[in-house]
Amino acid sequence: MYIEFKTKRLKKQCEDVREREKSWPEAVGKKLVQRLNEIAAAPTLQSFCTLKSAECHQLKGNRKGQFAAKLTGNVRLIFEPVLEDGVTGAGDAIDRSQAARIRVLEVEDYH
Repeated sequence: MYIEFKTKRLKKQCEDVREREKSWPEAVGKKLVQRLNEIAAAPTLQSFCTLKSAECHQLKGNRKGQFAAKLTGNVRLIFEPVLEDGVTGAGDAIDRSQAARIRVLEVEDYH
C-alpha cells in the first residue's frame, strides 16, 4: 500500500530515526517501523487487517472512518484509507479489498 502522512512533521517523526527517538519511547518507535513496513508490503487494507499481530480494527464515534493498529500497550497507529480521488473513506462504505492507500493521522494512546 502507498502510505502518506497527515503532516510533514509526522512524516519526519516516522521516517527519521533521530526524530522518532525524540518523539516516542524506543519500544514504540521499533513497533511503529514494523507496522509501517507491514502496511507498505500489504497490497490492500484488507490484507493488512488480517495480520493478527497488528490487531487492526475500525474505530467508532468521532473517529468513524479511521482505523487503529496496535503498537504497544495502549499506543496505536491511527490511519484512514484514502480513495483514488484523494478523499478519505467513510468507514463502512469503503471496500477494504480495494483500498491501496492510507493516510497516517497520528500515533497516540486514545484510551
